Amino acid sequence: MLAPLRKNTAAQATARGHSIRAPVKGWNARDGLDGMDPGYAVVLDNYFPQEGYVGLRKGSAVHATGIGSGDVESLLVYNSGGTEKLLAFGNDAIYDASSSGAVGAALASSLTNNRWQGVNFNSYLIMVNGADTPRKYNGTLSTTTFTGSGLTATDLVNVAAFKNRLFFAENNSASFWYGGLNSISGTLTEFNLANVHSQGGDLMAIGTMTGDGGDGPDDRIVFVMETGSVIVYAGTDPGDATAWSLIGTFYIGAPVGRRCLLRLGAELAVITADGFVPLSPFLRFGRGAKSAALSDAIVGAVNDAVRDYKSTFGWQPILYPKGTMALFNVPVVASTLYHQYVVNTATGAWCRFKGLNGICWAVYGDDLYFGGIDGKVKKADTGFGDEGSNIEGDAQTAYDYMRARGRLKRFTMYRPVVAADGNLPIRLGLGVDFDADIPTFEASSITTEGAVWDDATWDVDPWAEGLEIQKPWQTAANIGYSASVRIRTSTNVQQVRWYSTDILYEPGGYV
Repeated sequence: MLAPLRKNTAAQATARGHSIRAPVKGWNARDGLDGMDPGYAVVLDNYFPQEGYVGLRKGSAVHATGIGSGDVESLLVYNSGGTEKLLAFGNDAIYDASSSGAVGAALASSLTNNRWQGVNFNSYLIMVNGADTPRKYNGTLSTTTFTGSGLTATDLVNVAAFKNRLFFAENNSASFWYGGLNSISGTLTEFNLANVHSQGGDLMAIGTMTGDGGDGPDDRIVFVMETGSVIVYAGTDPGDATAWSLIGTFYIGAPVGRRCLLRLGAELAVITADGFVPLSPFLRFGRGAKSAALSDAIVGAVNDAVRDYKSTFGWQPILYPKGTMALFNVPVVASTLYHQYVVNTATGAWCRFKGLNGICWAVYGDDLYFGGIDGKVKKADTGFGDEGSNIEGDAQTAYDYMRARGRLKRFTMYRPVVAADGNLPIRLGLGVDFDADIPTFEASSITTEGAVWDDATWDVDPWAEGLEIQKPWQTAANIGYSASVRIRTSTNVQQVRWYSTDILYEPGGYV
């Protein structure tokens, strides 16, 4: 039971104010509540941390329809000579989803599955799914023939390009297969990795990394095995011992899913049982370099997600430069619920997106797209709502002792300093000493009064107002040593930015 505040003592001061920045350091699922830096957030859902504020994420809208009623499980982008096309894989078929609206007839149908991997190479998009004949696309889709001693071409399940050659992973095999120089078909040669490392297991993914952020002589090819072995080679021809050399074999946590790799400039990151990790530190220190994980601040949440959902299809990282973010897709319930753990690539701050339910992701024309659970391709980071539905923002600051850890306090008022397009109903809660007060959502009822671009009459319709600073005070009657503010918003028509939080309290004695 908390001791009462002491009255009229020399040590006691009048009411004080304390201001903290919005949690721009992002979501923290690593540190204990008692020792967490006040710049972090205990909860940060649908609020993206920027350098000076946290802002409600943008919305999503339907881009392409007509892909059946089931899951869109793959999106691949063809890119050659300035020409881009977006291919969507669903309904056991391949569709051109480049334009908004209903897709046309399927480019290919009666496929075994919709889980395709691809790479742009020699003016083609080369695609495999481990069950069907490999495809190639250059504006026209066709099959491509690969042969090799002991090879079943339909077993090719992953593909990468390196030093002007194609490299493939095979289902249930520790081998990779490589093609001829600049060849998009023909004979492949097997290279067995089983004797290169000691942990065993099949080849899961193939990627590349470099020391300078571009393509050049210092590039390396990386083979990630299902047990966590990472085998790195340099060279140009696996069939020539003088032109192919083993850099080393290293060990990380087991990779999660076929789509576990993300190229970040010169770095290659991997979704693993140890978190989302950049390979460079692990190649130097092995699994002892856990603190170097990109996801170090949210390691608890990542570990829980991997433990609970690692066998569910949908794990995928995607770099979205236009939004200054990288998203790591987390499949919570297959064909039903998907979250994204999102990092600001400029600051390293994390948050979580909910409500998008993207199974697969792609960047097309610099914009972000995802495959939905309803046979549709959708565009992300657009508008203020998710297909007309509200985006529910939920954030809770770390507990703050107001620079007086041992002093009891009576918290009397608090307010967030936010900016929005007009009035925004906000639900607030103040928790003390790790007992959170969680408010319910209240939907925004604001309507846009200004003009809509491209739909208004110049010099007649009023212009929409800009962001307005709002400081809604909330009374409190909490007694404790530390406090945390929770803010919840729900809107589909406006921007929301949170800059700081002010708290008023009366200091008591040290008890």
